[in-house]
Amino acid sequence: MGFIWPPALECFSFPDVTKAESVCLTPEAILKQNTTIKNPENCPCFRHPKLKQRLYLKRRFDFAVRGRVEWSETFGSLTLSNIEVIEVFKHGKVRIDSVSREIFWTNTSCGTCPRLDPGREYFLLGHEDVTRQRLLYTHLSVGLEWRKKYAMLIGKWEKAKKQTSNTGGN
Repeated sequence: MGFIWPPALECFSFPDVTKAESVCLTPEAILKQNTTIKNPENCPCFRHPKLKQRLYLKRRFDFAVRGRVEWSETFGSLTLSNIEVIEVFKHGKVRIDSVSREIFWTNTSCGTCPRLDPGREYFLLGHEDVTRQRLLYTHLSVGLEWRKKYAMLIGKWEKAKKQTSNTGGN
């Protein structure tokens, strides 16, 4: 087949296969299906929003990283993207190391939304699934072509947020 099965989809990551509620995935179960997007224009993917403080505070992102997209693959209604993390500017409870590779989980057959092109470097903001220790890249996430100014803005906004919380919001 020529496809390397992502370690994040190995059965040990899911409930026991012998149980009725098992969600274990095998390459055969997914790769036999036709994963072509029939109507890409019907996907609810919006253009990348401008990175403004209001958006940043409203969406309460768990992580902010600089990363290069290595690949994205769609399996039915699940899209996985392998990201080479270059720098970490913010992380939540899911540990993200600089100079690592992380899988971003997207629950849509439309691919990554906002769109991420393999080989390009992005500033990525998203949420996490603490229970499963996964990084989520959903329609609420932000993926902008890398610019150093984005990292500086996040640092500035995080510092202001901490000062506000230390003073009790006054």
